[in-house]
Amino acid sequence: MTSTPLLLSSLLPRPRNALYLDPLILLSEIANTQPVISNTKTSSNATSIVAASKIPADKVLTISSITETEHDTYESTIPLKQRFPNLIHHFPRPEPDLDAINKTKLIFQELLDKQLGLAEENGNQGTLSLPRPGVVVSKRGGTYAADPMLPPKLVKLAKNKHQRPENPPAPILKLVQNSSGSGPSPVVAGKLSKEERAKWEIPAAISNWKNNNGFTIGLEKRMIGKKRGLDQDEPLQDTINIDKFAALSSALLSADAQAREDIRRRNEERMECDRLEQMKREERIREIANRSKRRRY
Repeated sequence: MTSTPLLLSSLLPRPRNALYLDPLILLSEIANTQPVISNTKTSSNATSIVAASKIPADKVLTISSITETEHDTYESTIPLKQRFPNLIHHFPRPEPDLDAINKTKLIFQELLDKQLGLAEENGNQGTLSLPRPGVVVSKRGGTYAADPMLPPKLVKLAKNKHQRPENPPAPILKLVQNSSGSGPSPVVAGKLSKEERAKWEIPAAISNWKNNNGFTIGLEKRMIGKKRGLDQDEPLQDTINIDKFAALSSALLSADAQAREDIRRRNEERMECDRLEQMKREERIREIANRSKRRRY
C-alpha cells in the first residue's frame, strides 16, 4: 500500500529568479530515494539535487535558464489552487491565550467607560491602577476649579429646541417711595384739555413774503399790495420807491427780450453759413464729376 505524499504550498506564484521544481515530479522521485536537500540557491546545488533524486534534467528549470516566460508544460502555468481545488492545508493553529484576551477586553472596557463618563474614581486611595501589571499611575486628589484667566465657556443650545426652565426667574423688585416721605411726588402724565392745548399752541407766521401754497407772486405785485396797506399789523411805509422797482422789472424784461433776440439772430446766421458751405461743397463735387466725364471721352 503506497501512501499519498503530503503537498505543502503557499498558493503563491513562483518567485522571480528562483529555483523551480515541479512538486509532483519531485515528491514522486524523492519518496524512494530521500536525498538530503540543503537550502542553497546556486545552480551547482540544483544539479546535485537532480542527480541524487534521479529526476530528468529536462523537467527541472535551473537558475541559468529561468525567465519570466519559460515554462516546460502547460500545467506549470496553471496556479496550484486551480489544479487542486480540494487541497487541504494543515497550518499550525495555536490555542487562544485567554489571559491576553481578558486583559485586552479589560483595557477596551475601561476606555469606553471613560469616554461615556462611567468611570469610577476612588477618592480615598487617590490612585488609578491600569490593567497592565507593574504600572500604577498616581493621581492627586482634591477639587478642581476653572482657570480664571480662561474665557468663560458658553453652552451651545441646539436650534429649535427651546426647553422651559424648571424654576422660573425671580421677579424684579423695585423700591416704592412712601407717600409720607419727604421726596417729591411723581409726575403723572394725563390728557390735556382743549383750553390747555390752545394756551400752548404757537400760531404760524403770516406774511405776504411767505408762500405756503406754492403760488408764484411777482415782485411788483407784492410791492403794490404792500403800498396799498394790505398788511394791517405793519404801518404804511412811504420810504419804498415804487418807481425804482418798476424800472428794475422793466430792465429785466428788456434784457431777457434782448438776449432771446440775440440768440435767434445768431442761430439764423449759423444756419445761413451752413447752407452756403453745403452749396459750395456740392458745386465742387459737381465740377469733379464733370472733369472725370471729359477725361473718359
